[in-house]
Amino acid sequence: MNTADLQFNIIYTPHTTRSLSMFIPSLLEWMDSRFRIVANGCSPAEVQMLREICASNDRLEFLMLSEEGMMPHGDALNWLHAHTDSKWFCYMDSDIIATGPFMDELSAQLDECDVFSSGIPLWHAPEDIVLPTSFRRMQGSHIWTDNGTCIGCDYFTIFNNELLTSIMKSSGIGFQIYHWNDIPAETQQVLLEMEMDKTDYDTGKVLTPLLLKQGARYAYKNLDNLKHLGGFSASAGEGAAFIYRGGFDRLAVDFFGGILARPLLYLADIWYGQRRVAPGLTQEEHNALPFAEKRILESRIRKRLNTARYFNVMMGAAIDGTDAPDYPILGHHPAELRLVDAAECIREIIARHHPDKQH
Repeated sequence: MNTADLQFNIIYTPHTTRSLSMFIPSLLEWMDSRFRIVANGCSPAEVQMLREICASNDRLEFLMLSEEGMMPHGDALNWLHAHTDSKWFCYMDSDIIATGPFMDELSAQLDECDVFSSGIPLWHAPEDIVLPTSFRRMQGSHIWTDNGTCIGCDYFTIFNNELLTSIMKSSGIGFQIYHWNDIPAETQQVLLEMEMDKTDYDTGKVLTPLLLKQGARYAYKNLDNLKHLGGFSASAGEGAAFIYRGGFDRLAVDFFGGILARPLLYLADIWYGQRRVAPGLTQEEHNALPFAEKRILESRIRKRLNTARYFNVMMGAAIDGTDAPDYPILGHHPAELRLVDAAECIREIIARHHPDKQH
């Protein structure tokens, strides 16, 4: 597989371009693919910045997707897919950095599969990536079901375009987020047969069972030199570097310097999971979630938000020459170590590719 033939779509949304466009040189350095740089609802200044970056390298192509408001992510992917006629349809989140070689690993994977994904966010814990049959929400971070079926994640993803196009045309299903009642009866039946009937499905997740039923070979591999911050765009803009949900979080994080953060945040996630309706659900749908799923959802939201807020403020500080924020306490030590490592990699990218921004 010649990875130079791949073109990755990277979507930029408002308030992200100044920081995340700084990662593009790392992709050009360690990947031989091409990139379609997509402006989705960005300001005129952000659009101009992206245009200038794309003009600097012939592997970059600029695309204005929407000038009047931001198109929902799934709709944006549907549009980009409809305007892709190559063998592979590829996309990656804009808060992904490359830190070393990995294209040989990627090429080997594509020789053996129809759908490949990587780039699980820094903040993940093992419970975030496996979907139990009893859980009611299929999230973007779910890579496997509890019976071992690979369903991939939706952050760095490559599809066999002929197979994907066939499924999308025959089913009418696209990349958008779906609730159960939005899904056609014929597709609902497939989901029931595959024991993948859920209350709702994250970006592209309804396509997964349809592709699997047609024999698509799914593969996930963690590419060590590909690091995904996770959630940066959703938390972009002004704000604190760390968000407390309430007094329980403050106790967990501040008590003796966070020495008891893991057990206290676990209890806090239980507390908030029972009392706060998860985003995208009605009260009735939330009440129907298993007890464990409510806690894990709260944990995932908390870790994702505070990782994203840290990097938003950290990148702004790097650009403006101000002090970087303290590293956040996430309550999962491996994720905290990954975050520290990624922050150091970003500083190296800034020093290497943007010396004028190094402070």
